[in-house]
Amino acid sequence: MYYYKDPQRIWCAGIKRNYYTSITKFIGRDEIDNGQFLKPFPSEDFPNSFMVRRDVINKIGYFDSRNFPIHYDEADFCKRAWLAGYQIYTVPKAKVWHDIPFRKEIKEKGRYFHVHNEMRAYYTGRNRILFHRKYSGLHQFLIFLIVFNPIITIYYLGIILLGLNEPISKRITILRRYLKGIIDGIMKGDIT
Repeated sequence: MYYYKDPQRIWCAGIKRNYYTSITKFIGRDEIDNGQFLKPFPSEDFPNSFMVRRDVINKIGYFDSRNFPIHYDEADFCKRAWLAGYQIYTVPKAKVWHDIPFRKEIKEKGRYFHVHNEMRAYYTGRNRILFHRKYSGLHQFLIFLIVFNPIITIYYLGIILLGLNEPISKRITILRRYLKGIIDGIMKGDIT
């Protein structure tokens, strides 16, 4: 997947996710495509645009809009497919262009990290926890929740307070929604 405004610059050529830290790496991000990805290769999931065979949907169902209405919806779908025995691959010959700005073009870090409005901030906090609760091993989830989620939370609070060009009252409202999402993610019962 390329940037629309820079058709040779890669936005995402696949995903690697760390289940201890919850950090998601976009393979190839911001690199110029010089043919470094020639053959199909495995990916954990793929954001925004992918092709799925009908038998996968028949077996695992659609996107889980109840638990993941936005953020982590593609990741959840792909993880369910992988657990059902399917493989997720990046196919470099299949190309799509995504109309989003480069990181350097985004003046507000809050927009880059999806915490620029109340709804996105809420689901960013909540769904990270729900996804890792559902798919991390117990020890991975506990390390994430106890060690890394507090670090990520502090980082995101700084982004909300310092990385948005909104009045302070609006930033405080967004910050509260982000924290509410984290609490709801921790408190939510089993997700299926």
